[in-house]
Parts: sequence; structure tokens; C-alpha cells
Amino acid sequence: MQHKRHARLGAAAAGALAQAAELHRRTLDIRRRTLGPEHPDTLTSHSSLAAALAALDRPTGPAA
Repeated sequence: MQHKRHARLGAAAAGALAQAAELHRRTLDIRRRTLGPEHPDTLTSHSSLAAALAALDRPTGPAA
């Protein structure tokens, strides 16, 4: 039974990470449009998105 509980918790955590990554992506898009690609806040958003994607084992790159 314990392994099922851990599997459910892992799935919930993965869902939360995926949701966080999507929010970071939206924030990055908005900041790129409003502040420009070189603004420090835009760069911080890019870094946050990269960290969220790394936690999900998803690659980062120009499309991110």
C-alpha cells in the first residue's frame, strides 16, 4: 500500500511542476513582449522556466 501512496504523491508533484512550468512560460512571454528580451526580469523568468523544465526532465532551448 505504501508504494501506491508514493506513486500518487509523485504524480501530484509532477502535476504541480507541470503547472508551474506553464505559469513560468506565460510570464516569460508577457515579459518578453512588455519589457524586451534583455531586461533583467525577462532573464529571470527565462531562468525560472528552465529550472522548472529541468525538474520535469524536459529539454530547454530556443523554443522554450
